[in-house]
Amino acid sequence: MIYSTGLDSRPYSIVVDDVSRDDRSDIVITNSNTHNIDVPLGYGKGSFSIGTLYSTGESSFPYSVTIHDLNKDNQADVIVTNSDTNNVFVFYGYDKGTFAEPFSYFMGYESHPSSVVISDFDENGWIDIAAANYGTDNVEILFQTC
Repeated sequence: MIYSTGLDSRPYSIVVDDVSRDDRSDIVITNSNTHNIDVPLGYGKGSFSIGTLYSTGESSFPYSVTIHDLNKDNQADVIVTNSDTNNVFVFYGYDKGTFAEPFSYFMGYESHPSSVVISDFDENGWIDIAAANYGTDNVEILFQTC
């Protein structure tokens, strides 16, 4: 099966999870050239809806994506690195696989965050975000305290 991500979208990263909480796999895709994430929801048996697009901002170049319930509300949240705008976006999940406007975390000038992972790095029970910044040759951890 081939699913279009849009003309000249240049998909860069993909992750699969049940973001709609209906026991079916959904997909989140970063589209580097159209500066958005694409969220096709699964219907089951390998079929998907036409994706809902969420903007990552003009000239952002969304690079890497991961999913986790960061705020413990039983909704999947999407975390995206935006390489050309030097930030990490968190799209907090609403019901049925929809997302709020993103929160932006600036990683520093010329940081160019590329890869993102999540873990409870400080073992306080809250999931933290780590981004690899190829422009500044470091890894930055955004610790969540509540």
